[in-house]
Amino acid sequence: SEDAGEEEDSDIEVVEDPNAPPVQLVRMVKPLYNQLKDKQLRDHLDKVGLPYNKKEDSKDVMMRRHQAFVALYNNNVDGGRKPPPNREISKQVMSAERARQRSEAKARNFTKQQGLEKVKESQKPTKKMNAQFAHQI
Repeated sequence: SEDAGEEEDSDIEVVEDPNAPPVQLVRMVKPLYNQLKDKQLRDHLDKVGLPYNKKEDSKDVMMRRHQAFVALYNNNVDGGRKPPPNREISKQVMSAERARQRSEAKARNFTKQQGLEKVKESQKPTKKMNAQFAHQI
């Protein structure tokens, strides 16, 4: 039968050869971002699987995204570890970017709220001012 020649992957055990030479880990080189055209930068993002929005993402956003990817990749290599698949690094980069955006939004709101509270506080008459005003009447 045709099915007799097919085996399920789960039945196959992969054993690494302890005598095999170690895999050479190579650092990813950062491009010269300031010399790249937007299209070239998008090509770099595509190559590593990083998403981008052609209409909304600025060159700075795309550069930071790619720089973060290269940093994560190279940190693994520098630590003697095989880097995870590109899609995993891309997920980490995008997750960190979303967390940074949330943090920045909270900071802006906190600063705005703090400013409003200071204005309200400065507009409240203090007890001392009330006592002085009452004394003058």
